Amino acid sequence: MTISSITTSKGDLRYAKCCSGPRILIMLPGVSISSVLDSAAAVETAYQSFDGKYTIYLFEYPREYPDGEDITYIADILAEAIHRLELKNCYLLGASFGGMVGQVLLAEHPEHFVSAVLASTIAHLTEVSPKTISRWNTIAANKDVRTLNLAFYDAVYSDEYQIKFAEPIRKVLDNGNEKDCLIMAIHTEMMLRADLRAYDKKIKTPTFVVGATNDRVFSIEDVSEVADLIGCKSFFYEGSSHAVFDEEPDFKQRVLEHYDTSADF
Repeated sequence: MTISSITTSKGDLRYAKCCSGPRILIMLPGVSISSVLDSAAAVETAYQSFDGKYTIYLFEYPREYPDGEDITYIADILAEAIHRLELKNCYLLGASFGGMVGQVLLAEHPEHFVSAVLASTIAHLTEVSPKTISRWNTIAANKDVRTLNLAFYDAVYSDEYQIKFAEPIRKVLDNGNEKDCLIMAIHTEMMLRADLRAYDKKIKTPTFVVGATNDRVFSIEDVSEVADLIGCKSFFYEGSSHAVFDEEPDFKQRVLEHYDTSADF
């Protein structure tokens, strides 16, 4: 695994490159308190089944933003980075916030992608969804790292997962700083303001939406709407959490099967 950066017109963008294969997989993570690149080694381990077929690019989102920017700002930077890296015929895996960024990428920059999976994501928040994002946004704005981590793990993971991994979770509750909270506040504000429904109607890339019935971040209705707007297939894990991508043993196999059956070039 290597960590590198690529220069774009809006600044440098860092990414981790792991696994090795002829296909390019662009991985877009959800919001997090600390950099996703801190978890890059764990991602490489978790996605060993992709090795030999896929080279994975795990992108970190920008650390600086002009005032008032939205999700399209991130999508444009990523599209430029993908172009500068000369990555072609890419596969996309976007989780949560990354799925929202992915929707804009697929709609506005479809030339880069041949297949996509969007997990536990939405086009816009409705009153049906829990108030999780609003809560994270408030805590992040108050720069309360420990409370933010507690709220994050409680909403994203199932009770069973939190019990099973209680000790590792306890060790990272103080990870993060004021800058990390600021970035989290910006990203959650983007989520609160987002309305991607018009983008979804433009998506033609073969897409698979995955969610869970016990998601404490987004309602099943809001996640289902993404599939309905795109007109693509979907699957929902009964009784599972927001983090289906971490908790469900067969999630990665479902991703691989979608990629194999939807992209032929």
